[in-house]
Amino acid sequence: MALQQTIDRTTTRDTDTVDEITRRSGRGLWRRFRRHRLSLIGMAILGLIAFGSIFAPWISFHDPNFINLDKIKEAPSLTHYLGTDAAGSDVWARLLYGSRITLVIAAVGLLIGVVIGTLIGMLSGYYGGWIDNVLMRFTELIMTFPTLFALIILVSILGQTVFNIMWIMGILGWTGIARLVRGQVLAIREMDYVAAAGAIGASDRRILFGHILPAAMPYVAVAGTLGLASFILIEAALNFLGLGVHIPTPTWGNMMKGAQNIHTIQNEPWLWVPPGLAIALTVLAVNFVGDGLRDALDPRIQID
Repeated sequence: MALQQTIDRTTTRDTDTVDEITRRSGRGLWRRFRRHRLSLIGMAILGLIAFGSIFAPWISFHDPNFINLDKIKEAPSLTHYLGTDAAGSDVWARLLYGSRITLVIAAVGLLIGVVIGTLIGMLSGYYGGWIDNVLMRFTELIMTFPTLFALIILVSILGQTVFNIMWIMGILGWTGIARLVRGQVLAIREMDYVAAAGAIGASDRRILFGHILPAAMPYVAVAGTLGLASFILIEAALNFLGLGVHIPTPTWGNMMKGAQNIHTIQNEPWLWVPPGLAIALTVLAVNFVGDGLRDALDPRIQID
C-alpha cells in the first residue's frame, strides 16, 4: 500500500512537472517563433495563398476550364490579369483553382505519411527487440526505392486520380517521420513519468498515446511542416511529367507543363512564370515556417 502511494505521488509529481513545462513552453513558443522574422514572412505568404485558394470562386472572375479559341495565348490585360493559355483559358483563374488541387494533394499525402510513420516509429521505439529490427529493416527497404521513380511507376499502374496520387505519396513518404519518431520514443520511454505509468499498470496503448505521443508531437509537427515542401514539389513534378491530375483540371504542375518549348519560355512568360513563382514561394514559405518552429522548439537556439 505504501509503495502504491509512493508511485502515485511520483507519477502525479512528474506529470505535473511535465504539464507545467508544456504550459511554459506553449507560452514561450509564440514569442520565440515571432522573433524568427522569416517565419512570419512565410506565414504571411501561406496566408495569402490560402486566401486565394479558399476564395477562388469570388476573386478569379473567370471559369478556369472555359475554352475560348478566339483568345489563345493572349498577353496579360485588364480582362485577363495573367493572360490566357493555349486553350484560351484565364491563367489567373487556373492559378487560383490550381492551388486547391496542389495543396490538398500535398497536405493529404503528407498526413497519410505522418500517420503511418508515427505509428511505425512509436511501435519500433517502444517495444524494441525483434519488432524494432523488423520495422526498421522494412523502413530502410522502402528508403532504398527512388521516390519519384516509384511514384511514376505506381501512378502509371494504378491510374492518374487525385485519390491514387495522395495515397501513393503518403505510402512512400513516411520513412523519415518513422526514424525521427523512433529516436524520440527511445528517449521518452526512459523518463520517470513513463516508467511510473507502467509500474501502476497503465496499458501499453495508454502509455503510447497518452504519454509518449504528446511528448513527440512537436518534433513530428516540425518534420511534417518541412516535409510539406517536398510533397508540393513531388506533386508538381508528377503533373509536369503528365502523370498527375488529368487536364483540364488545373494544378500548378500541369500549368507548367504547357511551357516545354523555347518559344513559350522566351515569348510567353505569363504561361510559366505565375505557376513557377507560386510553387517557389509556397515551398520557400513552408521551409521558413518549418525553420521557425524548429528554432522555437529548441531552447538552445537564441534568435536575435
